[in-house]
Amino acid sequence: MEKLISQTSIMTLYGHYKHAPISPVERLFVYLRLRLSSYQVMEKHVPTSGQIVDLGCGFGMLTVYLALLSQARQVRGVDISHRRLRAAQFASAHIHNVAFEYSDLLQYTFDRCNCILLIDTLHYFPVPDQNRLLKKCYERIGPGGRLLLRDSNKDKKFRHFVTRFHETIMTRSGFTKGEMLCFRSFAELTNYLEGLGFFVDALPMWHRTPFADTLLVCTKSQTTNDSPSR
Repeated sequence: MEKLISQTSIMTLYGHYKHAPISPVERLFVYLRLRLSSYQVMEKHVPTSGQIVDLGCGFGMLTVYLALLSQARQVRGVDISHRRLRAAQFASAHIHNVAFEYSDLLQYTFDRCNCILLIDTLHYFPVPDQNRLLKKCYERIGPGGRLLLRDSNKDKKFRHFVTRFHETIMTRSGFTKGEMLCFRSFAELTNYLEGLGFFVDALPMWHRTPFADTLLVCTKSQTTNDSPSR
């Protein structure tokens, strides 16, 4: 599979955003996100071909990164911020296998896909809406496909406190759209996902940061029906 940028040169992706229509603060956010988010680790769990949907893609850095690393992927990013989507569309203007759409995630409808990403997004919804969204993901992922879900692990007390404090500042300042923060224990979340029919592996993702980011790699069985068991 041809790779348009190497795994070791993720910062070349920043060049796509250098002249994007965003503020200096947003540009700094993009830079820090690229430096600290370990996209290389997440990319390893994404199929190298097929339909990939990034729900809550924001500025689209991960969405663009996945498209650049494999032309056999058709990657679609979805978000509720027109401003962030404009930046994502600017950055991906000459990349043929990526597209962006504006939509409320709970209302968004899409065809069967190979992988869905929910990266730092789930906690902006109350638990009933989280469950609706996770059920929708299960139904739209094909057999053997994956859901990649990253969020803060409440069991990591101090790290989670730092994460929640950071998210509170981001939402109250208006930098990130969100009316509430609803973090769940990973034991509860894992139990719910397994009840839907996923096989779940948890991977710590905080690395050099003070945050409690944990990636849940949720795989759907190769032989399964499309209806979640809950």
